[in-house]
Formats: sequence, structure tokens, C-alpha cells
Amino acid sequence: MSQTGGFKNGPRPEDGVRSGDLPSSDANESRERSDRGYDAWERQILDSLGGDERLKADEELQDGVRELVENYHKQRGMRPAPMKVRPPRALRSEGQHIALYLENISVSFDGFQALHRLTLYMDEGELRCIIGPNGAGKTTMMDVITGKTRPDRGVAWFTRKCNLLAMDEVDIAQAGICRKFQKPSVFEALSVQHNLELACSGDKSVFGCLVRHLTGEQKDARDRVLERIYLVDRRDVLAGTLSHGQKQWLEIGMLLMQRPKLLLLDEPVAGMSPQEVDRTVELLKELEGEQSIMLVEHDMAFVRAIAKKVTVLHQGTVLAEGTMDEIRNDPEVVKAYLGEEQC
Repeated sequence: MSQTGGFKNGPRPEDGVRSGDLPSSDANESRERSDRGYDAWERQILDSLGGDERLKADEELQDGVRELVENYHKQRGMRPAPMKVRPPRALRSEGQHIALYLENISVSFDGFQALHRLTLYMDEGELRCIIGPNGAGKTTMMDVITGKTRPDRGVAWFTRKCNLLAMDEVDIAQAGICRKFQKPSVFEALSVQHNLELACSGDKSVFGCLVRHLTGEQKDARDRVLERIYLVDRRDVLAGTLSHGQKQWLEIGMLLMQRPKLLLLDEPVAGMSPQEVDRTVELLKELEGEQSIMLVEHDMAFVRAIAKKVTVLHQGTVLAEGTMDEIRNDPEVVKAYLGEEQC
């Protein structure tokens, strides 16, 4: 190592790109070079440890190395490049069909660690239930996926094409990730049918919405969605007159009109009657396989009825993962969340 902290035969922090050094036409290429130099410099530091694999695998040491590299770049006005340009190796492997790839995601708010090294993978077409106590990090994780919150560190990819940490909320939505919040959000002064028509993928400008004419294909899609969400006979009524459960179905239908690849649903059966819950189970089982679905829910009866794989979050990280039976019999999960009476 030289006196300046660089390496003789390896990349240096100076290999990064200072803001304004290159014309905008070269921006993408320069960012890729910066990322490669940044990651290579970090690897060079770890490789300098020699053959001690225990040191290389030490998480605290890795944190320290990354912090060193980030601070060096920030002090010199260089782009820190906290994300890799190329997708992780697991996504590039043949035969892999991973829809969502989250690895070592950490988020803190004023000293509170909302997520700590959270790692989660979802396959294409999978329906995954996320459970955990309040404050476990479920909402923050969805905020990271949709671009609402930027993590302090970690890697987040949607398939092998979309680096979520390099995209804004609009780009992420256009890539096919749609989110439904707990409280239904529909246009109550419009009919059920018009709500679905407004949600069609296409020009969302005011003028575009006013002059839009649905194609035959879009009309067929609307009618199929109406059947799926059990609202065919309510298509002409105002959305404001629907029951709470029907509004939940309508909002799910509005998301389906956008042809999503990943649905994020936050407590979709909260406030529903038992009959509405049963029909929601049928709806989501029908959707499984057509798109990936991540579902946050506290209703354990609903989770047992629908889940093939459950992930338990606790204190911002994954506590356990498996089938519902495996989760119910995990003593750590019982202690942290479910409670003896639920098992």
C-alpha cells in the first residue's frame, strides 16, 4: 500500500468520476466505470488481508471497508456508487427465476434501525406472506421496494433488469411493481367501471384521461377484472356506495388493470366480513402464478388459508421463513410474535 492509501497495481479511489467531469451523453458509461472502480477498490482492500478467510467474512470488517470507501469518495466530491451496475450473480445464473432480490438492506431513521441487513428473495409467480409485530420493518421494506425510501446500504433488484436503488418511484411503478395500501383508495364519485378504466395502462395526463377511448382489448381486460373481483353486477354503481371489502377488491382490480408483475398488498382483508375474506382468498389464489404477490397481513387465519411460504420479520430483519406449520412450531417466532395461544 502506498503512502497515499492507494494500491500500486489495483484501482484507486481516483478511478471514480467527479460530478461534472464528463458530458451528459457519457453519463451512463461513466457511472458504470465508477461502479466498477468503486467495487474493485473495495475488493482490493479485502484481498490485501491475505488468505485469512475469517477476516474477509467478518461483517463488521466489511462494514468498515465500505464506510472507508464511501467517505473517501464523498470528501472528494466523487460519486460513491453504493449499488452494483450488474445484477448479482444469483440473478444471472441459468435457470433462476427470481422476481425480487433484497440483500443486506439496512435503513435507519434518526438513529432508529428500521431494517438491519434484511435479505429476502421471491420467485416469479410466488405468493409470499409477510408477518411480524408492529415495528418489525414490514412497511419500510415495501417503501424500499417502491422507491419511497432509500436504504443506507444493501442491494435491491426486480428481476435481473431493474436495479431498484437506481430508479425513482415512477420508474419502479412503470416497471411493473404496484402497491396497495391498507386503506382502500378509489374514486368514490365515479362508477366501478370508470375506476377500472382510469387505471388502464396508458397516458395518465388530464387530457389523456378526458379523451381516452378504450380499445377492444382493454374493454375485454376490464370485463375480466370485473368478474375476478366479484363486481360485475355493481359495475355501474358509484364506488362510494360499495362496502369496505368491495372497495378493497376494486382497488386490487385497479392494480390488475395496470398488468403488474409484482403486487404489494398491505393488509388486504382488514375490516372485511368473514364471507369477504373467503372470497379474497379465492381471488388471490387465482392470481398466484400470473404475477408475484407480496402480502403483509396480521390475520393468522387468513395467512394459514392462503400461504405456501411465510416470512417473519422482527426488529428489521428476517427471523424465520418457511411453511405456516414450520413458522407456528418455531420457538423464536412464538416468543417474538405469534404467542402461545396462536400455536
